[in-house]
Amino acid sequence: MSDNIENSHAASEIVRSYILIPFQEKLLFRDKVQNQLTLDKWEQVKRHVHLSTGMTEVAYRTWIEPLEMKQVSGWAIDVYYPGDNEWAAEYIMTHYRLAIQLAIHDVLGSDVYVEIKNKKASS
Repeated sequence: MSDNIENSHAASEIVRSYILIPFQEKLLFRDKVQNQLTLDKWEQVKRHVHLSTGMTEVAYRTWIEPLEMKQVSGWAIDVYYPGDNEWAAEYIMTHYRLAIQLAIHDVLGSDVYVEIKNKKASS
């Protein structure tokens, strides 16, 4: 339970810190993240989520491995889950979004907000 409280507090701090950043700094931040978040780094982020959460290999292959990083806008990253299963995107948002955000911080040194979307519904 205390892990959830700490994770919730960390997420709140990420969001709060970016609300206060001026627009121009957000643009510079976006450019920094776009330049750093290559496909190789995205794979590192996903593996970091796997290892840091202690999830099983089956859970990793089901929920995290299929995720595709699509867009960086401002301080947010859009991540897509393949297919048209809206429930799956919501499940990942609820259970793994914070772990993904923290993994991005650990791999890139940048705090971001991650939005998980259904690939087909967002096309």
